[in-house]
Amino acid sequence: NDVAVLNLNGNITLTSIFGSAAANVLSGKIEGEVTLPLSGEINMKTLTGDINLEIPENTSATLLASVIVVTISVSNLVLQNEESTPTFLSGTLGSGEGTIRLETEQLGNITVSGT
Repeated sequence: NDVAVLNLNGNITLTSIFGSAAANVLSGKIEGEVTLPLSGEINMKTLTGDINLEIPENTSATLLASVIVVTISVSNLVLQNEESTPTFLSGTLGSGEGTIRLETEQLGNITVSGT
């Protein structure tokens, strides 16, 4: 099922989600364990706070991640057509059927890992 969460201050934790997911927090961390269906979307955004996303290694999506300060890291995933700078990362997972957008607007790390 799809899920959408908005929180001003505090953490958001999404576990065992099979569907599209949207999570926005002003000040706090977003942690997600999401299985994205074909043509699904994951949108996670913080003003200040980290984003930690776990997805299956066989996920098919276009990945876009941006930070202002700190780092973006990807592990256990094969990212094709990768373009990266210290504050931006984009690429394709699988055949790129879905979309994953992750953004920290002021301060925060983004970590995406395959499970």
